[in-house]
Order: sequence, then structure tokens, then C-alpha cells
Amino acid sequence: MIQQSRPFIYHSSDPTNMIEYYYSVSKTSSRPLFSLDFFPCLLKIYSDELFLPQLTEAFRNNEKLIWIFETLFNVNANYPPYEAFLSYEGLIRFAKTGELCQSCRHILKPFSKEQRKIILEKVANYCTEGFYHLHILPKNYFRNLPEINLEIFSDHRVTMFSMSQENLFSFFYLKENSIYDSFYDYFESLLENPDVSSLKETTAILKEIIKKYL
Repeated sequence: MIQQSRPFIYHSSDPTNMIEYYYSVSKTSSRPLFSLDFFPCLLKIYSDELFLPQLTEAFRNNEKLIWIFETLFNVNANYPPYEAFLSYEGLIRFAKTGELCQSCRHILKPFSKEQRKIILEKVANYCTEGFYHLHILPKNYFRNLPEINLEIFSDHRVTMFSMSQENLFSFFYLKENSIYDSFYDYFESLLENPDVSSLKETTAILKEIIKKYL
């Protein structure tokens, strides 16, 4: 079964190629059911006017990359709400520094304090209104895990995205039922974990972070 499912690992030091590949093999075929992030991608929240001005000079005029980001924002905005899990440490780092992740520095400038407040307030409002199902993981949950993005999709595809300090982007995908079922059970267990925030608790955490850091 594993061989028939054709797992694939893609490496690139070019963010344009990496993000284009991520979009082509995941976002075009089905919709996400669960996601887990160390860093706050929050693609459902960002908009062109918030995100694109943060591109560094090296990528500001990259029309292909801009088109991919714009397409990702539009696609994610139209997805039905799905259960998303975010690390507490990644959220705090974003609130303090405006960085999504350290290895994104050559692509994105840090968000300003005002921008961070707008983004996190938007997340809190979306959670309150039920448009976004974001859950905050307990502290140190990622202590023994890499800084990753993990998603499972309605077509039983499992994807994992990571970025190293050396600006090497890695993307893994696999479509195999038993592995998909294992990850599905894992995400279901997170929903039942009392240490993982409910939507109401997420809103309270976000408001507390905004008050403390922004």
C-alpha cells in the first residue's frame, strides 16, 4: 500500500517554487479537514493588503509569487471552517516579534505592532463568529517536534511542510488510507484533549495576548 500511494518529498531553496508546489498538490485537489502549525500561517485571515506589503525587496516584484499568495488567500477564504491547531509558542513569538517563523525572514518583513493587533483581533472575531475553528495547543507541545505545518485533506491526502534555518523548504505528501486514518484519529484526540483550547478559550487567549503584548 505504501508503495502504491507514491509518497513524495520535495525540497527547494526557492520559496516561489516551494509555495507553488504546495498549492498545486494540496489546495487544488480537495479541502483541508485538520491542520497543525507551529507558526501562525493563518491563511484564512490574511488579505492582500495585510500580507503583500510585507514581502521583502527580493520578492516584492515577483509576480508569480504574488499570484500564488493571492490565490491561496482566495482559496482558503472559501473553505468551510475546519479544525486548526496552533502552537502557543509560535503565537507568542508572532505577537512579540511579528515574525511568522525565523526561516521566513528573507521572504517577509516582520509585521508591525499595529498589523499584529489587527490580525489577532480578526482571528478572535472569526473564532467568535464560527468562521474559524482555531485551537491553541498547550505550552511545550512542540518541544520534541520540528517547526512544521501538517494538514490532512478530504481526499485522504496527508501533507507536511517545514522550513529549516538554512532556508531549505521541504514538502511531503502521501495518500494512503491507513496513515490518513491514523492522523485523523490523532486530530480527533486533540479535540478531546482538555489542555487544548476550545473556540471560546482561544478567543480569551487571543484577547489576553493582545492586551499584554499589543
